[in-house]
Amino acid sequence: MLELLSATMQQSFNIVDQIGLILLIGIISARIAKLFRIPMLIPLLVTGLFLGPFGLGLIKPEYFGFSLSGLVIFVVPLFLFGEALSTDLNALRSVARPVILLVTLGVFVTALGVAAFSYFLLGLPVLVSLLLGSIVAATDPTVVVPLLQGVNKRIATLLKAESSLNDPVSIVMFSVIVQLMEGGTPPTALAVVLSLLKLLVGGALIGAAMGVVSTTLIQRFNVRERLSYVSLIVFVIAYSFAEYLGTSGIVAAVFCGIVFGHEIKSAIFSSAERQELFYFWENVSFLTQLVIFLLLGLNVTRGMLLGQSAIASVLVTASLILLIRPLAVFVSTAFDKMKNNERLFISWMGARGAVPAALASIVVGISASLGSFSSFSESVFEITLFTVVVSTLVVGFTTKPVARALKVVEREPFEELSALLAQRKTLKSALDYINEKKKSSPLSIYQNLEQELISRIEEVEKKIASLQSSIYTEEFLQRQTLLERREVLIAQLQKLAEMRRNEEITEEVYQKLRTELNKNLKEIERLLESAKAESPSKR
Repeated sequence: MLELLSATMQQSFNIVDQIGLILLIGIISARIAKLFRIPMLIPLLVTGLFLGPFGLGLIKPEYFGFSLSGLVIFVVPLFLFGEALSTDLNALRSVARPVILLVTLGVFVTALGVAAFSYFLLGLPVLVSLLLGSIVAATDPTVVVPLLQGVNKRIATLLKAESSLNDPVSIVMFSVIVQLMEGGTPPTALAVVLSLLKLLVGGALIGAAMGVVSTTLIQRFNVRERLSYVSLIVFVIAYSFAEYLGTSGIVAAVFCGIVFGHEIKSAIFSSAERQELFYFWENVSFLTQLVIFLLLGLNVTRGMLLGQSAIASVLVTASLILLIRPLAVFVSTAFDKMKNNERLFISWMGARGAVPAALASIVVGISASLGSFSSFSESVFEITLFTVVVSTLVVGFTTKPVARALKVVEREPFEELSALLAQRKTLKSALDYINEKKKSSPLSIYQNLEQELISRIEEVEKKIASLQSSIYTEEFLQRQTLLERREVLIAQLQKLAEMRRNEEITEEVYQKLRTELNKNLKEIERLLESAKAESPSKR
């Protein structure tokens, strides 16, 4: 008994040590990513490969008590909710049509393309080929979204929405094919369409409704000071309620985050409260990425990357990245006013991640019920995980250079102005140095250097003046004035609520003053929306 207790405690300490090691790895990976200006997912994934069964075998993922399939249940929707908070609802509306086509037609084209390749070139059975195609058909938001910083806003919004919403289509296809492999009656086309509508539309409606209702209740019961924790409860309710009703919890989390974030940005919340909320979800995003990419790396074995299925994996991955994904994107956006360089960039951002890996692990778990197809379950899992790891690393390492080459990078004017101001400061510092040298040396080279520096400073000054005149327009200054007035009114409302809680004023006085302030606030909001609609290019 004592030996058993000792062994159990030893294993517990081992797990605790490994969790501590994982958190340390996350902090180090974030530092490495910042130092080398690469996405954090790359050092996390590489570290998982190095410490897991593929490398040194120091960390065993089964110790943590959850699998890749269990990962999708909560961690991925949590990440998506946090990312959705910062999504611009107006920008999302502008890409609604291509997004809808990408998450439906695009997923079908990808799945059928992979299936055809696997059947004709790899010789896999038809159903196995279709199963593999359905698994790798969807892009993964945990990979794609963190790579979109600095990318053109419209393209970034499109990619974020596509990767967040295409999982349900992939999952429905996966479920239908598994049902066929298990010998069940194939569902009708109408049943498949209704299932998709239930997942996508049902999840969207539940999420959006929860986003509106929750912000209304937050304002009604005045719990702004706990906004971060309340938002976490909102996510749990939206996701759980959607799953309970048989719709997509992932879609509900995405739409709840979008609507909740939009309401928070436009309702009676101060800048400090909004910043605290987004900072909280940045930390959640960091932790979810830490878990996802380390666990993906830890689940890779040497057989997956170096075994007999490695050649098949290379062929499937290469065809998916270079041929099938571009075909799906070009077909889905054929009627959209989009440039070919933008289509090519969207095609390149087709990385796979946690969701495909989770579906593949489910296949292994139910392999006994697949009958004659059970022998292919390991191959499907190995090919999928190979595709996930390689596409993540390839896209992760190349996103920035590809974005620059295809000219989809969007440089913020304030960032450019900051760079010019810094350049002017360094040039003036160099000029001061030359002037000091001139005092103690008669060499003519200092005269020449002085003239050269003065000329460069004048050139930079012209650029600064031009950029400032384009940024600080009359419309911009008017909008900033309105924003500051809104903050002043919000501060007054918060002080008024505090006075009511402390019983410094009566309920009648509170309601009267609150009505007047809200009226002024609504007028400010109306003016802000009007200014935004009149000058979209200056936003």
